Amino acid sequence: MTAVAVAPDGSWLPAGGDDGTVRIWDAATGQARTLMRVDNGINACAWVGTSGLAARGPAGLYLFDFLAGTPWPPPGTDKDDGGSERS
Repeated sequence: MTAVAVAPDGSWLPAGGDDGTVRIWDAATGQARTLMRVDNGINACAWVGTSGLAARGPAGLYLFDFLAGTPWPPPGTDKDDGGSERS
């Protein structure tokens, strides 16, 4: 793991690594689920609001709604505020 961020309420721990996988851990149970996979690894994670997660790697910035498990905003929307990937 090369990046970890703690949820504001302490209930979730997203972690990213050199393999490009971001996993989110339930702090109460210790169980993890894979949130996303990207190319070239992850070197930083940060919370955005209550359910957004930003992860940064050499290829760009990735934004996800971790509760829905989807890119934020979803691909194909007309929003121009970051998308799921931005260099």
